[in-house]
Amino acid sequence: MWTSVLILSLVFWIFSNYYVASRIRMISVLSRLGKRKSWILAFTILVLIQALMTLTLNFVAAAVSFIHLCFSFTFFNIAEKFISKKIKGKSVHDILCLYAVLVTIVYLAYGWIQAHNIRETRYTVESEKIRKPVRILQISDTHLRTKYDTERYIKELEKMKKAGADLVVITGDYVDDESKRTSMEKCTKATAQLNPPLGIYFCYGNHDKGYYNNRDFTDKDLRECLEENGIKILEDDMIPLNDEIILAARKDKHISRERISSDKLMKKCNESKAVILLDHEPNDFENETQSGFDLILSGHTHGGQMIPLGILVKILGENDEIYGMHKIGKSTFIINSGFSSWSIPYKTGTFSEYVIVDFIPSGK
Repeated sequence: MWTSVLILSLVFWIFSNYYVASRIRMISVLSRLGKRKSWILAFTILVLIQALMTLTLNFVAAAVSFIHLCFSFTFFNIAEKFISKKIKGKSVHDILCLYAVLVTIVYLAYGWIQAHNIRETRYTVESEKIRKPVRILQISDTHLRTKYDTERYIKELEKMKKAGADLVVITGDYVDDESKRTSMEKCTKATAQLNPPLGIYFCYGNHDKGYYNNRDFTDKDLRECLEENGIKILEDDMIPLNDEIILAARKDKHISRERISSDKLMKKCNESKAVILLDHEPNDFENETQSGFDLILSGHTHGGQMIPLGILVKILGENDEIYGMHKIGKSTFIINSGFSSWSIPYKTGTFSEYVIVDFIPSGK
């Protein structure tokens, strides 16, 4: 499915460039140059802008930006049909082209702010199986890439430590193909300094092992770094945290087709105890509810990232939910929108976050 989505996105990006160029060449100053020259200059402008964005950000960010610009131009092109040809001696087309660019810039600037300002989100979940409250810090989808990501993550860790978590869990996509070994090692050492009483645990996401083997460290290096810093990796396994709570984690659905079912994983646990499950992708709600897990923590969706991606992915059946807390039967699901994102530096459908879950006795 994702191959089809990528192909369609590429086709739409190509169309967006053509459409935006067709609008730009109609601006008064360019249209006077003649059809051929106006087309060449319009495309030259687009190529230069996208090349600059690719160098400073990445190609995906440039493509996403121009797809949004295409939507803006489409809207204002429709508006142009209902407005007279001249306003106070100036071309309506010129003015509406300017509006399209400004609207796109403002919208994506908002998305940039939402993506780069990390929020703390708190939830309270009750359980009949525990007598003592436990505070959980959930970190997800950090996608550590640049020096800026590293510095920002370490700075936010100082805030996270103030929350006084008893347990820290990393629910996947800690790194990806663009991550650097120095960044991974530095951030892992800093994470270990949280030093919560019940430990720090890690489950794999679809990006952690890398898709293309083009980064300067391997999955083995990642594992060794985590373990050397006291961060325990859980894959289709469980571990008792105390005499009331068990922590379990599943392998990621897309990189580990052979992962065991939620029912088999639950059979490893004592069902009389509260069982917390880490599962990177939120797409097995029905089975995990029937298996009897009490609290399920996920990430992966980036909260929908950009409107309307979250809704489309849910309609296509890739994820059961996109963001937030969802109660199904006796199971509670929490989906973290993530600390960062993969390639797209904007979040218009959500915001970046880390999550604090207060897991408390019922009635408290």
